[in-house]
Amino acid sequence: MIFVGVSGWMVPQAYCQTETNSQHTRKLDALPALIRKDTMLTRILLDPRYQVQLIVSPVLSELAPKENNTKVAPSQFISYRYPNADKPAYFYPASLVKLPTMLATFVKLNQLELRKWDQYRITYAASAPCQTAVPAKVKGRPNYRPPLLVDYMKQICLVSDNNAYSRLYEFCGQSFLNQQLKRWGLPEARIIQRFAPCNYDQNKHTNAIKLYTVRNNKLRIAYAQPAAHNHTPLSNPAPGARAIGKGYFKYGRYYPTPMDFSRHNNLPLEDVHQLFCQLMIRKVPGVTVAQQDSLVKWLGLLPREGQMGYEKDLGTYHDSYKKYLVFGTQAQVINPDPLRIVNIVGQSHGWLSDVALIRGHVVSVLIYCDEDDIVGDGKYTTEHVGMPFLKRLGEEYLKVFSGTE
Repeated sequence: MIFVGVSGWMVPQAYCQTETNSQHTRKLDALPALIRKDTMLTRILLDPRYQVQLIVSPVLSELAPKENNTKVAPSQFISYRYPNADKPAYFYPASLVKLPTMLATFVKLNQLELRKWDQYRITYAASAPCQTAVPAKVKGRPNYRPPLLVDYMKQICLVSDNNAYSRLYEFCGQSFLNQQLKRWGLPEARIIQRFAPCNYDQNKHTNAIKLYTVRNNKLRIAYAQPAAHNHTPLSNPAPGARAIGKGYFKYGRYYPTPMDFSRHNNLPLEDVHQLFCQLMIRKVPGVTVAQQDSLVKWLGLLPREGQMGYEKDLGTYHDSYKKYLVFGTQAQVINPDPLRIVNIVGQSHGWLSDVALIRGHVVSVLIYCDEDDIVGDGKYTTEHVGMPFLKRLGEEYLKVFSGTE
């Protein structure tokens, strides 16, 4: 049961009854009042153009069940939710879909009983339009080895790499990926797109794939997956996704009608928040604790810490790259010991989002930065509205969680 809290915040009643005397709950109770004192945050929160969504969870260590086989109800993960709406407006999740895709990759490896999950190298064949290949051998490079499957995950976690996501999408296959979303209890979630210029039908086709181990300096096939085609029609079930904006651009041409997102990905903020919280307490069904440990570690690493080559370009991949909450677009050196932020972000078509573990609390936030309501024209207010809003919001949370307010 949920009742309305301060300024439209929604508070699960059961949680309040059991935790009102704890220190972290007193801190969470202070959040709405603290945000109301900040005129910039309040102005944006109350402006319907920005379509802000905000979800906060308590200290996750106190939510984690003591018994490993104990399930956690999704409602336990939500301490505050804004706005007061059961069905918030549709938003394009962009890179947030990378989180369930990485987790589904682990599930598939486990179902195939491929136990050396961190050692498999992967190749892709191109057999349909919009597919690209990753070869097992490269002419003129005798020491070439195809990439490790988990390296794609690390690239996603460190810098939100789009090509890496597309490769995991192809490994999972569209059908398996969406079946897994349903098994996790996310019936409205849809992942039906690579991050590449592919149309709806092309995204139904996925590459032929081989996984290899290396023995005696030679590649040995551990698993071969033929090219696949998902014959089941899948579309975005969110009603509001069929009409976004008052006009849109596509391939340089302007169309004076709303853009139809019904064939785009859908991942409600509450769904990704729930899955992220389950990951933080290592309770994602079908994924081993060791796999979840690794994923949490990678999501919290700074680009220079990941040993993936990003340390060679600190101008682009600075410490605060991808840490929208607290830092926004500010390039800053971070000492991760006192402030290790574990997060995943999304940014596309004017929508800006961040789901982050900060000082033991999970904060999920979304803002729409397209004030002219023309999709795809590139005239977004991300830099001077969206990012400053997330930065300020993160700073206010740090004040509360660190006890300075």
